[in-house]
Amino acid sequence: MPFQVTFDKDNKIVIVKVSDKATKKEHYSALEKALQLCYKKKIKKLLVNLKNLDTKGIVSTVGAFKFGKTLATDNRLKGVFLAHVLPILPDSSEDIDFISTVASNRGVITKNFASLEEAKNWLLKK
Repeated sequence: MPFQVTFDKDNKIVIVKVSDKATKKEHYSALEKALQLCYKKKIKKLLVNLKNLDTKGIVSTVGAFKFGKTLATDNRLKGVFLAHVLPILPDSSEDIDFISTVASNRGVITKNFASLEEAKNWLLKK
């Protein structure tokens, strides 16, 4: 499975790791599992590690827009700080940046980072 959802209980952060060629369905499944965990544990910090993600042939511009809009319309994300670790691949990184921009423009508190350490540090300050 190209995604994993875990909980860092020491830092109170839900962590999603998505890699390889995750399908559209798998991206939505990862989001659902992460949001369920955030809601269940009353966690307001979500880290999505996409470092090894390859979106080529998976994500279209329209699909990226819809995913960003989905993030913004899910009430479970209200007040949640969302950190993304951007993919290494430039095109994939641009896709994730676009999704984040769409979500941010609609009220999601999100920020993109080049490394896991930077993302975690930002969340720990929240």
